[in-house]
Amino acid sequence: MGLVEEGEPIIFYDTYLELFRGTRIEKARKINRLKLIEEISRYEWRIKPILGYNETSYKVVWDPVRQRYYCDGKNCVRNNRKGQVCAHIIAVNLFLKIRRDKRKRCW
Repeated sequence: MGLVEEGEPIIFYDTYLELFRGTRIEKARKINRLKLIEEISRYEWRIKPILGYNETSYKVVWDPVRQRYYCDGKNCVRNNRKGQVCAHIIAVNLFLKIRRDKRKRCW
């Protein structure tokens, strides 16, 4: 599992101020850099927790009928409480793009 390095910023929800600190893309890149995405099936991915930051795993699901991603992590503030695209969904999109680009280079 990945580990947050000393002093390294990461996005979080400040419950006192009711706002986000950091950016979703920074967190998505970190999730990919730490290799925390596990593909469960064609339409499901598990995001493992970042050690030193949280203890929660998140599951991102692609709904092919509605053509949209859902994050089912109960603690996912941005997706579940705010109705916005969260860093977990962005991380899965980035993961799939990286994998697709690697496959193109192999041919």
